[in-house]
Amino acid sequence: MLLLLREVCLNVAPSLAVCRVVENVLITYQVRWGLLSVFLVFVLSSCSSMRHEHIWEERYIVAARAQDTGNFDEAAMHFEQLEKHAPDEKRKRLIDYHHARMLEQQDREQEALVAYQDVYDVDFSDEPGANAMYRAANLHRSLGDVTLAIKLYNRLIEQHGKWVVSEHALAFLEEHYAQTLSSAQMEQKLVEYLVYTEGTPLQGYVFFRIAALQEKRTQYTEALETYDKILAQEHLQVLWDDALWEKANLLDEQANWEGALVAYERLATKFQEESWFVGDYSSEHADQARMRRGTIYLDELGLPKRAVREFDVFLSDFEYNKLRDDVAWLRLRALREAGEVRAYERGLERFVKDYPESRYQRKLKEGVKP
Repeated sequence: MLLLLREVCLNVAPSLAVCRVVENVLITYQVRWGLLSVFLVFVLSSCSSMRHEHIWEERYIVAARAQDTGNFDEAAMHFEQLEKHAPDEKRKRLIDYHHARMLEQQDREQEALVAYQDVYDVDFSDEPGANAMYRAANLHRSLGDVTLAIKLYNRLIEQHGKWVVSEHALAFLEEHYAQTLSSAQMEQKLVEYLVYTEGTPLQGYVFFRIAALQEKRTQYTEALETYDKILAQEHLQVLWDDALWEKANLLDEQANWEGALVAYERLATKFQEESWFVGDYSSEHADQARMRRGTIYLDELGLPKRAVREFDVFLSDFEYNKLRDDVAWLRLRALREAGEVRAYERGLERFVKDYPESRYQRKLKEGVKP
């Protein structure tokens, strides 16, 4: 019997050590069939619970599909059963949200508003509550009650900043306030939202909007500081790539070549990561960053040899990139300006062979060389 218990443990217990503890308890207290029966019932009930949740999720998909296709009677029937057998309160609230959404889809606006409020009028944040509040705000706006809609959009940002719909709410509020507020006043309004969105992805969106307003007012130093704030927030790592790209472009536009080169280098190399499910990957701006480093050395700083090195790194790192022929062409120009005649001639011959479909082939046929 102990061997059977141990076999069960090996399949469901977190470690062999747990199994040994159970065995020792059984031996010490000479507990056999009674405790074993309880244990097996516990294991089987756990499996049954997991099976129940799986069935519930499958039926939820069927109900949601019926709703999406406009079969509201069928969807309502499914949702009613799903709510009765919901595994937890979270799923019950999800079903309540679907009921409210179906009322709106059937143009029963006032009933929908009441149903939405039942979902969102709680003192905690979850996705059904956030979605219900957003839908209710949109519905109030479509019915002409913009004032109430704005109150709900603001409440959504304050209470549900971690959910996607809060970003949509902020976009509307920004558009609305822009009609009456100056750029500086709009920035101050966004600064207020930073307090409510702290620690959420929405905070990054607010920072980007603030930086855009600062750039529009030519407050470039302030804009750079705002991008740095994004780069300093660990929870905004998903936005670091875009923030650094915007910062690099702004430094570039201000002819701050040293700062731009540093930022572009970070994009081209530091943001190369390794993922266990997709392998190596880089910043989506890595190729353009490396290419721009080359053109800064070539066109802005007059350092063609340094530009050649940057272009060589590009051609090594981005084997199938659509910009390869552009970079190879620039590399030839850099070689010529660096006085590397032999390397230039060899590179020109190789260009003709390596990029037969390049638009630069026409220039070569017309006698135009890089």
